[in-house]
Amino acid sequence: MNLLYSVLYELHTLVKEEASRGRLGHASKEGHLFEDKVFEKLKEFEPQISKIEVRNILELPTFSGIKNHQFDCTFVFDGIQYTVECKRQTSGASKNQIYYFNSTITDHILGIKADGLSNQIRGIFLSTEDFGENSMIYGITNAIQVITPKFPPLGAILTQVKNDSDLAKMINQTINHSPKRSPFYETISRFEHSPAQIYQEYRTILSLWQNDM
Repeated sequence: MNLLYSVLYELHTLVKEEASRGRLGHASKEGHLFEDKVFEKLKEFEPQISKIEVRNILELPTFSGIKNHQFDCTFVFDGIQYTVECKRQTSGASKNQIYYFNSTITDHILGIKADGLSNQIRGIFLSTEDFGENSMIYGITNAIQVITPKFPPLGAILTQVKNDSDLAKMINQTINHSPKRSPFYETISRFEHSPAQIYQEYRTILSLWQNDM
């Protein structure tokens, strides 16, 4: 089983725990505490994942020249730089949060391409509030793993089903035709399976999985 899937499962568990606590204090303070919990959870996977940082600015070029894009948590796995956004909120989850998060990732991706480098950067977005359909599809389009209380990522679900089950085969099939990295790395063309189609497959898998629990 891909170690990253285990990481995603543990992050989803943490998101659910945080959501169940509600808002207990000052929003900014609670947000920082959530980031610290995510950082500590990621540290449990050392040394398989490395360079784990909290509230980190990456030493990677940007296309805009902006040098202070700060990410709540960052780590490296299998040679790929991951950035993690941690939103501890009890209401008002906005699609703009994912859009802004992706804009900072894209600024780095375009800077990396412009400088002829080979670094890869991918995003994970954690929210204690669920998002609507369009936000989830936008995440899929840009290869961002969106994790909310009701919506675990496919890799996390895969860790909880039998390897030889029909559901596992369905999950693997959907993972295989999902975007693996930002489309800005590629020559732009239409996906064989659109992110909207993948999202509908995901919802079917989620329903089947929940019915089996």
